[in-house]
Amino acid sequence: MKPDNPVHLLNGDAAEAALRETGIPGMRFVWREIYTAGPLAADWRALWRTERRMAWLETRYGIPRGDFVRESFVRGGVWATAMALHAPLAVWADPDLFDQTIFMAVCWGLVQEEATKPGQTLLLVRLPAGSLDALAMRAAWSRREAVTPAAIGAAARAWGAYVSGEPAAVRDWLERDGEAQGLSALANALRFHLLRFPGEDGLGIVERETLLALDEAAEEQAGQESKRPGAGLTALALFGRVAPRVPLFGLGDLQYWRCLERLAESDPPLVRVMTASGAARALPPRLPRLHDDIAMCEALRYQLTSAGREVLDGVRVAPSGTTECGISG
Repeated sequence: MKPDNPVHLLNGDAAEAALRETGIPGMRFVWREIYTAGPLAADWRALWRTERRMAWLETRYGIPRGDFVRESFVRGGVWATAMALHAPLAVWADPDLFDQTIFMAVCWGLVQEEATKPGQTLLLVRLPAGSLDALAMRAAWSRREAVTPAAIGAAARAWGAYVSGEPAAVRDWLERDGEAQGLSALANALRFHLLRFPGEDGLGIVERETLLALDEAAEEQAGQESKRPGAGLTALALFGRVAPRVPLFGLGDLQYWRCLERLAESDPPLVRVMTASGAARALPPRLPRLHDDIAMCEALRYQLTSAGREVLDGVRVAPSGTTECGISG
């Protein structure tokens, strides 16, 4: 790696492949983390600080501990090399929370390195939402911006507020730094993040949109036989409806399956799960983890329960633990 060439930090394999086609010089690295889920430690560089996170992701997402450790070591090696060579870092990020958490984490890391490696260059490459190709990547690269030290410091403080898990800390950051130059996308993503915490109905925005989507489906199907097999929506159909309603999330299917599991396992359940033949499941299913076949997500159908409808009608509060944000452990 040439010291003058940047280290490109990307959010996924699709972006890496599109960047590779452009011929833009520099090392490409996919930052394989899902900072929108699970317990977080501010110092992402120290593997020993992430033991609780490893266990959480393995249990709930099926991400093997070995995979997590391997990616952490690779990420640490890329980071250490970039710091040693004083190579510029280029974070490619679209406006959603998934990407903005990576940007925050990188800024936090740079602030920690500042005492021994001052003046590290950070570039922000703003990506449009949606699928990307080489043409879009070249256009984004042509508009790259150098992130000022003040903005790096503000984004690092945002990371500290975000990993605290406390909505008040995020609100404080928005009041203090939310208008910082160059950080409007980050501020918008954190405003969205606050909507993930339980509202007056006990639901976060993803859970609420899920119940609303099921309510809409029930109305659409009202003219059909109410007991016909196949009433309700499949998990895949629900994901297809809900994800576009929360564009600032960067919601992936693995994370959404956990949302459906919580809604089905709450006491009382807010959704019921039916088989393809229309029979009710006695126990909520275990939806796919990493590397699992997602075929079952097409076979199972979801319907709103009476308790779920009461939550939407404002006569019941969703049970504690229904939302991912606010869950400890």
